[in-house]
Amino acid sequence: MRRLPTKTVACPACGTDRAELLFDAPPQLIDLDQTFPFARCATCDLVFLRERVPDEHLAALYDADYPLHRGPALWGPFAPLVARDTVRLDEARVRLALSRRALGPGDAVLDVGCGRPSFLAHLHRVTGCRTVGIDAV
Repeated sequence: MRRLPTKTVACPACGTDRAELLFDAPPQLIDLDQTFPFARCATCDLVFLRERVPDEHLAALYDADYPLHRGPALWGPFAPLVARDTVRLDEARVRLALSRRALGPGDAVLDVGCGRPSFLAHLHRVTGCRTVGIDAV
């Protein structure tokens, strides 16, 4: 497996460098031998990816073979199994999010780099919070 360089970033909302590490998460759908730390900003409470792959290395992650760029055709006859597994993964992500912070109709969640926003849709259904996702195409 490979590793890519990372850089530590300040809070994208308020710019402070003070943040509390919440957990390390492995990459999904990408073959890397590293994890990425998520942190909560000590000033504004935003949860964000604390270490990121620099922009000049992103193309190595999201090339034409990246599964989400290929869509359901990638899975062929296994597409229904993948769809069912996506639901289970979204449910697990919602449980993880709610284990870190209570969310309800007055809250908003922004997912930068959301890919297909099925997690955000499920989070909205479960909590009623406003969800917004952005991703490059």
